[in-house]
Amino acid sequence: MRQARAHGTVATPLHRRRSPPTGIEGKGSLPAIEQAQLVRYPDMRAEIVAALASLSDVEYQRTHWLNPKSPDSLDQCVHALYDDAAVLPNPEASVGATVREVEVEALRQVDRVFGPLIDELGDVADEVYLADRRWPAIAASAEFALRIMNADRIAGRKLYRLPVVHRIKRLVSRAWTRGAGVE
Repeated sequence: MRQARAHGTVATPLHRRRSPPTGIEGKGSLPAIEQAQLVRYPDMRAEIVAALASLSDVEYQRTHWLNPKSPDSLDQCVHALYDDAAVLPNPEASVGATVREVEVEALRQVDRVFGPLIDELGDVADEVYLADRRWPAIAASAEFALRIMNADRIAGRKLYRLPVVHRIKRLVSRAWTRGAGVE
């Protein structure tokens, strides 16, 4: 399963910011700088963000990936990044569809450290990946890419609407953890 494989913005006053039309890129309702930063598939982008969040959180990985009763695993991250969204190993091919140009280098870095490990280890248990000496570098690169992809949301800008899927995934994860008696 694991075998697949413009910096800066112009500040817009709060009273002039508008949310983009749902499912439609542009349509003239946003300033040109914000239109250039929209993506065509925000739902797929949310899956990329969720996969990077899972890859960057070592505590989450130990709690969920190493528990055989958990529905989450490393395979899901690999499929989201390499197969479903196909943002790795070539993120520049996804610019405009699921990522923005400013995010390309951070995603390339994730592939530089994660891709060789996938090629070397292949389809082995998640424990083997987490025990590898290179795993902290993978988690760090995923965290950096996640910060870059969430920069607009962190700054309070809403260039696209993240679907509820990401929030639901976290809520389900928390509920599962409480139900399983994991602290």
